Amino acid sequence: MSFWSMVMAFAPWVSFKILISLPIMDPIFMVKLGIVVAAAICAYQARIGLHKGALMWGGLLFFGFALITVPIMDNRWVVQHLGVLSHGTLASFTWLSILLKKPFTLEYAKMHVDSSLWDSPVFVRKNNILTGVWGCAFTVSFINAVLKLTLFPDSGSVFEIIDNSVLVGAALFTSQYTKKKEAS
Repeated sequence: MSFWSMVMAFAPWVSFKILISLPIMDPIFMVKLGIVVAAAICAYQARIGLHKGALMWGGLLFFGFALITVPIMDNRWVVQHLGVLSHGTLASFTWLSILLKKPFTLEYAKMHVDSSLWDSPVFVRKNNILTGVWGCAFTVSFINAVLKLTLFPDSGSVFEIIDNSVLVGAALFTSQYTKKKEAS
């Protein structure tokens, strides 16, 4: 899976993270804008079939919930806990996809692999490994968000660096692992 394919798969989450990080307007306005934009991207990707499986359902659930509770209801508790809620949603849906024997990476991998290989145990195992790496990354990001919120609220930059590094690490692993396996 190419880096840009991953960016497209995670476009709602990436756009949300970028918009809420921009210091150009009132932070609450930027959070609301980020949620609206991410929900629209998520819904559009689901409608055209670009967003699939657990990642799609997790995004629709999270951004649907956030759309109702933040811009519409102005729920400040949800705003304060968005990091924990978003990473918790991603981690939960990722691990759930493995438990249900439908690793979320499988739907994206099928776009790049001949259909005769889709039921291959090797193909499924590789996707379990990739999804497990993402599950670990999202779990670390969830713990990171909990620690930032509860124990170290004044150390935001350190926790952002950790969060971004873990997610970029998972993306680089995915890109390299799929290239390595395509070559063999």
